[in-house]
This record gives sequence, structure tokens and C-alpha cells, in this order.
Amino acid sequence: MNFLSKLFGKKQPTSTPKKSADEWCEEGNSLASRGQYSEALACLEKALQIDPKHALTWFNMGLILMNSGKKDEAIKAFTTFIKYAPPEAQALHVPTAKGYIQMLSTGAGITRIDL
Repeated sequence: MNFLSKLFGKKQPTSTPKKSADEWCEEGNSLASRGQYSEALACLEKALQIDPKHALTWFNMGLILMNSGKKDEAIKAFTTFIKYAPPEAQALHVPTAKGYIQMLSTGAGITRIDL
């Protein structure tokens, strides 16, 4: 106990380490790979509260929403991913996201992706 805690008989609140957007995104991915989509989305939403421009979170959210049959929300997530995608994602992930948007918009192709 510190001096003020002893003086006033109160415990100082202990701070717990906060997770980063990357850590929440990773936890969401882990849950999604086990089919726990609602729990995964909750983790991804926490990641976006920390960093609303976290591109990987938007991409993964798009995949989960697509697998959950929420096409319009998935399109919005993939579109947001494209907006915030870092340069290293331009060659592979951006074209992939555009392909998913195209499939979801036309109702053609894959409706479920293994995560």
C-alpha cells in the first residue's frame, strides 16, 4: 500500500494492461477460426474502438460478416479495409477484398470462406 492508501484506508485501483488493436484482432481471428463469429466480432469491434483505421481488422470483419450471411455489412467492411489498407496489402489483400465485394454485390460465387 502506498502512503495515501494507508492514510485514507483505500486501496489504489490497479491498472490492468490494456490490449492493443493487434491483440484484439488476433483474438477475434482465433475465435472466428473456431466458428465463434459473434464473439469474434465483439473482439474486432474492440480493436476498432482502439484504432478505427486498423485495416486488418476491417478485412477480417468482412470475412466474418460474409460467413454470417451479412452481405451489406461485409461489403462496408471490405470497402473500409480498402480505404485504410497499407501499401504492403495492395498486391494481394486489396484485390481479394475487391473480388469479395464484387461477389457479394452480384450474389455470385462463394458465400463462405474458411478462416
